[in-house]
Amino acid sequence: MHAPKHFLSEWYSTGISGNDVLSSCLYSSGIVASKAGKFAPFANLLVACVMYLFRFIYVEVVSAIPLNGGSYNTMLNSTSKRVAALTSALAIIAYLATGVVSAVSASDYLQKQVPEVNHIYCATGILGAFAVLNVLGMSESAKVALTIFVAHTITLVILVVASVIFAVQNPQHFWDNLDTNFPDLDIAGATVNGTPFTALFFGFSSAMLGVTGFETAANFVEEQQPGVFQLVIRNMWYLSTFFNLALSVLNLCVLPLYGPNGTISNSEIVLASMARVTVGRWFEIWLSIDGFIVLSGSVLTSYVGITGLVRRLASDRVLPELFLIENSWRKTNHYIIMSYFLIASSLVWILEGNVAMLSSIYSYSFLGLLVLFSVGAMLFKLKRGDMPRETTTPWWKCLVGFFMGVIGFFGIMLGDPRVSIVFMLYFLSVAGLILIMLERIFVLRAVMMILKSLCPSQWNKTEKVMMPLLPIKATTPNNFLGKRTIVRAIKTINEPPIIFFCKHMDLTIINKAILYVRRNEHTENLRFVHIYPKGSAPPSDFEDIVGVFDCMYPKIRIDAIAIEGTFDPIMVQWISQNQNIPTNMMFIRQPDKVDAHKVSMLGVRVITG
Repeated sequence: MHAPKHFLSEWYSTGISGNDVLSSCLYSSGIVASKAGKFAPFANLLVACVMYLFRFIYVEVVSAIPLNGGSYNTMLNSTSKRVAALTSALAIIAYLATGVVSAVSASDYLQKQVPEVNHIYCATGILGAFAVLNVLGMSESAKVALTIFVAHTITLVILVVASVIFAVQNPQHFWDNLDTNFPDLDIAGATVNGTPFTALFFGFSSAMLGVTGFETAANFVEEQQPGVFQLVIRNMWYLSTFFNLALSVLNLCVLPLYGPNGTISNSEIVLASMARVTVGRWFEIWLSIDGFIVLSGSVLTSYVGITGLVRRLASDRVLPELFLIENSWRKTNHYIIMSYFLIASSLVWILEGNVAMLSSIYSYSFLGLLVLFSVGAMLFKLKRGDMPRETTTPWWKCLVGFFMGVIGFFGIMLGDPRVSIVFMLYFLSVAGLILIMLERIFVLRAVMMILKSLCPSQWNKTEKVMMPLLPIKATTPNNFLGKRTIVRAIKTINEPPIIFFCKHMDLTIINKAILYVRRNEHTENLRFVHIYPKGSAPPSDFEDIVGVFDCMYPKIRIDAIAIEGTFDPIMVQWISQNQNIPTNMMFIRQPDKVDAHKVSMLGVRVITG
């Protein structure tokens, strides 16, 4: 019966999420210009329209089940656990790419002021430094995040104002850029001449990088005050739309697109170049320091985010429980933190710190999550239509958002083929580990069959010679090396029980719940819990009905538990403590009342309509 000590208000929540969104401006502006050229503002405008649709999609889904986890949580409560688990692989890659892109971009801004710095070593050092800080127990502070957010916003506002003044005084730069050709692009390994279509198509795909960070707010919604989430999403949309559009237009007014001092040649540090031209050397240094701090903060966000996500996946038995282990010194999840550091560092070295390629991997993950989120929203409409929510998004917004996300995904896919190879390598590695965890019983049984064929126990052979008069069953070579260990492991995996809250004695719903558990969870113990009002008697046929299903499914033990009381969050927490079962291993049918909705907010999974 623990309650959070405090919840984050609108602007503290915006500060945490806004740093991710506005930090992407530091490296996305140049990348979009290198793809779209003079059409960069149109590409950003198109992205703003798409994210306007996703504003409402996010609010509808997250308000229905306001739990941390973003797309993973959405798919978990509307599809099977396998689909949700594969979605989580994309989320892991997104956090991985976030930290890597931020670290490399921060080192690029530092290298601009200190040319002797090697940006690959520097990026690895940044990742390592924050890994140590996280192991020591440093986590995000809402106050610090808000301070950084305000300082960064002020810096960008100064840059915008200075660029407007410069553009008014030097209008020729803008007209010169409008006379340039569209940039040639590397499409599937071949160079293609730039056209208005290629500029808009590939520019749109790249411009999606400028709004990465929208998914952050959905990953800590449990820490936000009620009703704050939709305000945070609104604030992020306004901020990203204004700054991405303003900077893309002003970039054309301040810097030439081509040439050694142009936008495309300095795409990694284009805002610092704009600061030098519009104000002077001192503002370039200021913006570089600001960029280094904000991007380093995004690295910290990545560590905090990946730790929370992997802990959730491990508690849901999607990833090994090894990741739940905390060190006795600082009570931090060091296995998660160090694994993230090693994998992120490998990505920096494999792609040699190339921000354009790293950002494409980030865009892959982000666009994939957007597509899946829109799919989840449509599934919620079909399968969870009665659940309370703050808003209802029209179908056309979900469909348009889905198709635009797919278009952006294909735009990235048609780019440098090396990006696709590296993305698939990391994605398949994470997805492979997840699939092994989901199918670990099958894997262990397959290992048993292999060992039985290759390593039969010598004890059986001896028994056959020494005791030939024993019954045939006793001398049959059923034993083999490692059998006891594997059988013990399978029993341990299947031992944890699962609870399904059963409100009505509906045979169809009970059967659906059993089938869902058998298909998605590793357990041999399912408990149906019915809570009846005080002063009344439990249903007379409850135990009999559950007993019938217990006979129908001999491979799983099915028990009936009737409890007198009120079905509310306090009751759920009491049952969790009494039965020693975490709330994420408790299931419920689609809640259609506010009280039941509050129960689902505790982490109780919705599995049937």
